[in-house]
Amino acid sequence: YSYANIILVGRVQVIVDSGMAVCFTLTTPLGIAVGTGISSGYNSNSPVALIVEGIFDAISAGILIYMALVDLIAADFLSRRVRYNRLLQTLSYLSLLLGSASMSALAIWA
Repeated sequence: YSYANIILVGRVQVIVDSGMAVCFTLTTPLGIAVGTGISSGYNSNSPVALIVEGIFDAISAGILIYMALVDLIAADFLSRRVRYNRLLQTLSYLSLLLGSASMSALAIWA
């Protein structure tokens, strides 16, 4: 998402764009190669594996929350239409809290 956003905004030069595209293109095959390489000696129930998995899950959840709050929701909440309409503001915040509470309740069973 961030690479596409940078390209759409157009804040970088062609050389930098090309370099970023190459790096972006190579990450998936590199990840597959690393995963294939460590799969033979991987024990998913070992304490180290569980700690590493927990850390990666926490990092990805943090990135997801940041992207949702800063890039997606902030644009809606800071729009002119919402800022000057108290009822729409209140309904927006209540909807956000209700959605967060619903997702938290679903996380109990996941």
